[in-house]
Amino acid sequence: VFRVIKEPLELNTIVFTFGLVIALQNLFLIFFSADYRILTTPEWSTTIEIFNVSFTRGQLTMFLTAFISVSALYFLLRHTFWGKALRATIQDREAAGLLGIDVEKNSILAFLGGIALVGLAGPFFASFHYIHPTGGIEATLIAIIVTIVAGVGHVRAVIWAGWGMGLLENLVTTTLGAAFREGVTSLVLIAILLYKPCGLADNQ
Repeated sequence: VFRVIKEPLELNTIVFTFGLVIALQNLFLIFFSADYRILTTPEWSTTIEIFNVSFTRGQLTMFLTAFISVSALYFLLRHTFWGKALRATIQDREAAGLLGIDVEKNSILAFLGGIALVGLAGPFFASFHYIHPTGGIEATLIAIIVTIVAGVGHVRAVIWAGWGMGLLENLVTTTLGAAFREGVTSLVLIAILLYKPCGLADNQ
């Protein structure tokens, strides 16, 4: 389906994806109701102190998993032939195809890799947030904003942008209140789109 709809206009894929999300959310509402649920993981609540800083076992596990996953992704994209081919496909599909790169295969593998990473992040998200059929859209929007701020294809910049956005959100929540968090994040996104549409890490 993605292969068919992306041909006329690349934006169609994004629109279709959000439409599919809405359809799945309504389907989940029918089968699982709109009740909020939470996974109880008492062992993850155990506190560990490192250099006089306290962490829960779940937070430490989540950080280590994210660090290893991002490091592996960075190595894959930067130091393997497939990673370089994928980056070329992202930058210019037609030119990559002319150079003999299997664009469709790379697109499918990238899609499957994205699903695998989402599947890896899902249990951690469910351990720290309430689960409901419409949940997760906030995390998806934050991920999109972080990617736009950093610039597509810049893995290291995405890491710094993610940390920066996390610190900004916590700072806004602490000083102004949680109600202003999404507003400030939206202002950052608008500013980036206006003045650095290719991302902070891009020299264009």
